Amino acid sequence: MSRARPRRAARSIDRAIADVGLDRVRQGTIGSLSGGEMKRASLAAELLAAPGLLVLDEATSSLDPATESRIMTLLAERAGRHDRDRGHAPPR
Repeated sequence: MSRARPRRAARSIDRAIADVGLDRVRQGTIGSLSGGEMKRASLAAELLAAPGLLVLDEATSSLDPATESRIMTLLAERAGRHDRDRGHAPPR
C-alpha cells in the first residue's frame, strides 16, 4: 500500500473533525463526548464517506445555536449551496 493513501485518509479525518468543530476533543475517547459532540462525531464519520445522498433526521437537535449554524452551513456547502438558509430546500 502506498504511503500517500494513509496520509490522505488522515488529512480527510482531520478535516472532518475540524469541519464539525471537534478539534478540542480530538484526542479524547468517544465515550467522553457530550450528546451534541457525539452527534457531530457521527456526522463527521458520515461525511468522510462523501455520500451522494445524506438523509438526516433532526440533524441539529441538541446543538447550541452557534454550532447549529456552523453545521447547517457545512451541510449547505457540501451540497453545493451557499445561501445559508438553515438547510431547508427552497420552494419549487
